[in-house]
Amino acid sequence: MAELWVHNEGEQSGSPVRRGHPLPVEIESRYPSPTPFASQTGLTVDNTATGVALTVPAGAQKALVQVYTAPIRFWVSGRIPTTSTGFRYDALGMFELESPQEMKQFRAIRETSISATLEVEYYG
Repeated sequence: MAELWVHNEGEQSGSPVRRGHPLPVEIESRYPSPTPFASQTGLTVDNTATGVALTVPAGAQKALVQVYTAPIRFWVSGRIPTTSTGFRYDALGMFELESPQEMKQFRAIRETSISATLEVEYYG
């Protein structure tokens, strides 16, 4: 049988985890701030040769993106997607861009002859 002890940083001694002395847990928010501080609505994803990019506001750390109307293809590496290459996302799908680099390098193109629309919320 193993016993679990909790030591606070910088302390020599600790305390055992047991009834009445539970393991301390800190809950971390999924987003750095509880509410978005900026948004980009109605961004049309068409067949632009270089791919459609986001306009990322200063201080943005993450973005939540929802696709409307039609499927898209996208990359977060700066590569240019085509109608047959890149991650595919269907209309009404939602995904997260998890870093400033992913947001800045995001490029998307429509997959079919119908343009898609993106709704984006930025978190700081």
